[in-house]
Amino acid sequence: HIVPQDTLTRDRLHLVEGVSGVDIFTRQGPGMALLDFNHGRALWQDQRVREAVAYAVNRDEIAELGDPGVSQAWDHYLLGTSWALNREAKAPGHDVERARALLDDAGVTADASGVRGRLTMFYMDMFHGHRPLAELIARQLGEVGFEVSFDGLASEDWSRQVRKAHDFDLIIVGGSMEPDPEITATKYSSGGQNNMGLHRNPDVDAAYLAARRADTREERREHYQQLQQVWARDIEWVPLFWYGMYYPRSEKFFGWADQLGYSVPWWHWGRIRPVA
Repeated sequence: HIVPQDTLTRDRLHLVEGVSGVDIFTRQGPGMALLDFNHGRALWQDQRVREAVAYAVNRDEIAELGDPGVSQAWDHYLLGTSWALNREAKAPGHDVERARALLDDAGVTADASGVRGRLTMFYMDMFHGHRPLAELIARQLGEVGFEVSFDGLASEDWSRQVRKAHDFDLIIVGGSMEPDPEITATKYSSGGQNNMGLHRNPDVDAAYLAARRADTREERREHYQQLQQVWARDIEWVPLFWYGMYYPRSEKFFGWADQLGYSVPWWHWGRIRPVA
């Protein structure tokens, strides 16, 4: 009667389209897919290397995974629907030659086989839509000299290897960016409980703290816009894709969040009742 979040991706729509008694609700998602670094490793502590990765990303190719009006390639650090969006804070555009020059300058040079380094990249296999992103990013990083292996991890393996052991180079992960950017602090502040990438940026911490102390939403917006400027300036992580949501649900029931004017969260099913 219900399919959980992120299970039905665009390439799986054919499984439920046209099925009697099934309604498919689509909307722009509340978050994005992004590429994050393991800042605990020396390679990624050099901003030139992180910046090279950002320049290697080709969003024209990522855009082919999108669904007009539902999902799209994305280069901002908050969603376009966010009240705190800083439109001036963006990830670098695609520039392979610039990426290669930055890597050379950082001393990340190619060996005799043309490989600058071998990287591991993971995503959670329950987020099926992250696999094609991983395939694209691995190939795009190959164009600047990295050999990238990637794999989807089950949730328990993700918790052990990524969250606890920090045993990775790169991860593709969902970033929940609404309704308030404070929700991101658990991942990107130094003391965040879900700080998988081992972020330690004092300017990021200061922006979060200032926003918490602000008395008005306008003041909070200013601090969150500064936060986005820091993310973009330091290439803390790389935005990739603003994902969409596909909710197939049985027409035998009523009480989904959109049917109640979002008076309950979209993940709350406690108001769902059979249709008389």
